[in-house]
Amino acid sequence: MTSFWVSSIAVVTLVLGLSNRAFAESEPLAVVRPLPREVTFVYIHGFGEHREVLPFHEEMEEFLGKWELKAAVETYRWDDLELQPTMLVAQWNQSKERVVSKVPDFTESIIRKYESLKKPYVLIGYSLGSRLVAASLKENKEPLESMLGVYFLGSALPNNHSFDEVSLPPGMKIANYYSSKFDVTLKFSFYHAEGIRAGGETGFDNPLIENYRTACTHMHLVGPLHRDYSSLASAIGWLTYYKQGVYLSPAPDDKMPSELALPAGSGKIHWNEIHRFGSVIIEENANADIYRAIQVTPENKRSHIGWSRNMHQLLGHIGLYPEDSIKMRVSPKPKKLTRSQKIKTRP
Repeated sequence: MTSFWVSSIAVVTLVLGLSNRAFAESEPLAVVRPLPREVTFVYIHGFGEHREVLPFHEEMEEFLGKWELKAAVETYRWDDLELQPTMLVAQWNQSKERVVSKVPDFTESIIRKYESLKKPYVLIGYSLGSRLVAASLKENKEPLESMLGVYFLGSALPNNHSFDEVSLPPGMKIANYYSSKFDVTLKFSFYHAEGIRAGGETGFDNPLIENYRTACTHMHLVGPLHRDYSSLASAIGWLTYYKQGVYLSPAPDDKMPSELALPAGSGKIHWNEIHRFGSVIIEENANADIYRAIQVTPENKRSHIGWSRNMHQLLGHIGLYPEDSIKMRVSPKPKKLTRSQKIKTRP
């Protein structure tokens, strides 16, 4: 059997997008919830993840640490299995059974807890962790009023999975970040074990799911051109605060979004789709914290309309984050000066 932890193959060069003009054809995400005292990002790990601090947790904390934000990152640990190369199939089946057994606990200790506290939270299910999230959302029968979003990263659910009876807040869909080209673990190992393609490889054909193509790998390694799904933590953070009307201001040295018009390629090699606003797609560079806005015509022609390191700045630049939807602006933390910079700034 092909190992569950197969590395992806690195590919050619890094292409950065440029843009041309402001564009405001689509309505932004509805900003309807009151500002939270603290948002909790709950990460549900995957098969065989048992390190003390997981990469997604680190990535999200690094993102949140750039601003004066009251937020928490929690990892729900449902399994502590140490993988044995000669026993992977048996361990995979064991972990699937473990997921089923943890559904009642996750539903009560995470979903119902935050709902009863009226504390805003986000669920991020990675790989096999997405199975636990999906099953728990089906188990839950109570209204969900504090949930801000549900995200699947490299989902190890069959792509024909039925999401019937899944509970979500009105109007919310699950964002499924999948990788058809670079997630060789799902492409080979999952298919070998299950005999069907994973939703994290192909996407799901379901009205409750919004599929976003990425160039992510399934391994927690940083390659020369591609990174694993934990690199999407920043994008999830940007979207979460955008939905609440919290504008994360750019640093003083951040450049304004580019005004240079250039055609855009398919984006399938170097860019991760993050969110769609009608005919506009926000994408993140696969190996750098750079966001670009792509306008797609009915004929599927793509063109840049803006790019920036700050997603909120980019959305404002193209008219998708209007002033009247901003409830709060949060300034970035001052950067610490190096010794040489301190000397230069002395009177």
